[in-house]
Amino acid sequence: MKITKQQQALKSAADDAEFFLQPLLTAQVNAGQVAVAVERVLRMSLTDAGLPVSPRTGVVLRGTTVKVEAQRIATTLLERRNVPGQDRQVAA
Repeated sequence: MKITKQQQALKSAADDAEFFLQPLLTAQVNAGQVAVAVERVLRMSLTDAGLPVSPRTGVVLRGTTVKVEAQRIATTLLERRNVPGQDRQVAA
């Protein structure tokens, strides 16, 4: 199975988000805050990877959106970080 440039960029962006945000996750950080931070990291990483960028909407993805990917990654980060009392579900 051939991996597309978008899939490679999303994987790299998810790795970037985990690298930068994982140390900052505490019980005081909620899932919505994590999703917003992940979305910012994704936008920077995907733009750096050379994916098309629209001045109006930002990075253009096929079959998904930056917001959906940010929510998915945020949920994964929170599941990996076992902080008692932390909300692990990101609202859609």
